[in-house]
Amino acid sequence: MRIWFSLLLVGCASSYGPEDYMHELGAAHCQRMLDCCTDAEYQDWWTPDSGSNTQRCTDVWENPPHGPKILDAIQRGTIHFDAKAAHACVQALQSLDCSQFEPGYRFRETYCESPFVGTVQTGQPCQVDEECASRSCDLPDPNANPIGVCRDRVDIGQSCAFTGGNACQVEDSCAGMTCEAGLAAGAACGNDAECADDWCKGASMGAGYCLRACDGR
Repeated sequence: MRIWFSLLLVGCASSYGPEDYMHELGAAHCQRMLDCCTDAEYQDWWTPDSGSNTQRCTDVWENPPHGPKILDAIQRGTIHFDAKAAHACVQALQSLDCSQFEPGYRFRETYCESPFVGTVQTGQPCQVDEECASRSCDLPDPNANPIGVCRDRVDIGQSCAFTGGNACQVEDSCAGMTCEAGLAAGAACGNDAECADDWCKGASMGAGYCLRACDGR
């Protein structure tokens, strides 16, 4: 039997920082997976298609890959961190209905107002989506050039081929180089961005299909 827990949000706004938020949101996310997924769904999510050792949910989600870039941008002043909004996001995720919860949307914060407020305007240099007021940093090849350009987000039906970032409006997906509602569960796919629920299972094996998981019991 799983027991619901409520994360303790300690300290005043001045002492609560972005790293606290990332860790609390990550822990809340993993708890929601346990609450909303069946055992089979949870194990399937954390069993890599390659057959390699699984990673712990909290190891991954409490330390997002782009976390260091966000922290650097906060230090540079290109991202403002709103502690009050951060508390609201964690609390919103804790109480989010299972039918609205999707693991793939982890740091897209579709259920709350993001506490990372970008100050960089369209056309100016950026290194991560959260740095931009539009929340879209065009990084065609981040390995070759870590500096991109802030772009306006793309409406449904328009091309998203210009960017390596999340160019579409938050509820849309970049499928076939065009912003769309996203492919439905069961459709063939080549990457997560093509699917409505942001999960293309088996893509690395060359036979991916869109999957919706953890949608309640």
